[in-house]
Amino acid sequence: MQLRTYPGVLNWPPVWTRISGPANLPHDETSSLEEVHHSLIEATRCFLIIQCDETRYMGTLRFDDQQCCEKIAALLSKHCGQSIQDIGELDVP
Repeated sequence: MQLRTYPGVLNWPPVWTRISGPANLPHDETSSLEEVHHSLIEATRCFLIIQCDETRYMGTLRFDDQQCCEKIAALLSKHCGQSIQDIGELDVP
């Protein structure tokens, strides 16, 4: 099953918020994933950092439960450098 349709993921793709660089919008899902961080405050959230041209954005993924969040965060960490579109199409066991 693809990540974008995985039952425990509540919001794919995330809403992106600019954290540095010029004010431009990410190009659809062609931006590449740079970092994945599991939230230290809410165990059912992780943060994704993407790069689009010279601008960096952060998005939040929410999950039904902590185990699902940890599983997906670990999976996504292995795919840094890939496009958000490719990541959305990942096969999640």
